Amino acid sequence: MMEKAETKPVLVSALAACKTRALLEDTFSRYEANDYDFRIECMNECMGNPKTFFSQGEDIALEEKYELTVQMFLIGAWKMARVNSDKKGC
Repeated sequence: MMEKAETKPVLVSALAACKTRALLEDTFSRYEANDYDFRIECMNECMGNPKTFFSQGEDIALEEKYELTVQMFLIGAWKMARVNSDKKGC
């Protein structure tokens, strides 16, 4: 199993090229990123760590949080925001 600390920067960079769910899942698989929390962390880092509103005071399941993050990632609005910001994109 690959070490998360060693692979995270490369994984985050690889995620930037993902435009479909299949590519996203394949990328996570290639880097042995099976943990939802880690996947969410990597997607958020690639998107510039956006502030995300997940619920109205209710706890949501990790799987639901993952699905919402995947949908936000695939919509791709973060790419233009990153280009227009002072932050360097992934």
